[in-house]
This record gives sequence, structure tokens and C-alpha cells, in this order.
Amino acid sequence: DQPAMTLISALTSSLDGELYTGNPTPDGLVLWTGELTPGEHEIALVVEDAAGNTAEATASLLVIGDNIPPNCLITSPEDGAMLPTGEYIPFSADVDDPDGENPTTLWWSDRHGAMVLGESFEFILADGVHLIRVDVMDERGGTCQDTITVTVGS
Repeated sequence: DQPAMTLISALTSSLDGELYTGNPTPDGLVLWTGELTPGEHEIALVVEDAAGNTAEATASLLVIGDNIPPNCLITSPEDGAMLPTGEYIPFSADVDDPDGENPTTLWWSDRHGAMVLGESFEFILADGVHLIRVDVMDERGGTCQDTITVTVGS
């Protein structure tokens, strides 16, 4: 047994590299404060004594940063499209979340209300002008909306 103050400790992150090198406290604690990059880290603590003997401990740590809202864009039908009466209309949206979360996609029509969950589907719209909206929400509450107007029939 050696006094903690004679040990050298090194704390590293698989994403951020070296975090700390120095002596533990007299109680044997290694204290570090700082910021870690968002992502999954493997944290390693290596302690070395005066004779060169080492001990190592590791832990996994997930750091979650600020939420970045999802992106969404209605790709079909086109805004301002004139659509045929009584036919299935393909609807689709490009949806992604920069945080890698699985966003929920909900489609709405001002004339039909909630239409469907999902990024693509087919639907028969009633004749007339429709305001179509896609609402996207990620797992941490970030949102995106896109809207188009289409006309069905003459």
C-alpha cells in the first residue's frame, strides 16, 4: 500500500482522448470536471504506482447533447398539384433526425383530419382544395412541420 498522493492516475475517453493526468486526492479519489462530446464513451482510468505497477478500470458512458429537431419535407404530391378525383394519391416525406432518433410522422388534412402515421402512404382525397400537413416529432420533443396545398378534381 502506498499513499494515494504518490500514485499517478490518467483518465481518458474513447471520443475525447486524455481528460486528466495527475495525483489522486489523499482519500484516493480522482476528480475531474469538464465537458464530454455527445456520444457513447468508453472511459478508462489507469493508476500507476512508483514501481510501475498499473491497475485499470473502464466504464461505458452515454452523453446526450442538446436536442437537434428533426428535418422534414413533403416530396409527394407537389405543392399546388392538381390531382384526379377518386384515385389513390401517393404521399411521401423525407424525414430524418440529426440525433439519430426515430421520429414519429403524422399526416393531416384540413378536410379529413388525421390521416396516417408514417413517411409514405396512399389516400383518396375528397374533391376540393386541401391543406396537407406533415408533423414530425423526435423522441425528445423536437418537431418539424411542412405543408402543401393540393386541389382534387376541377
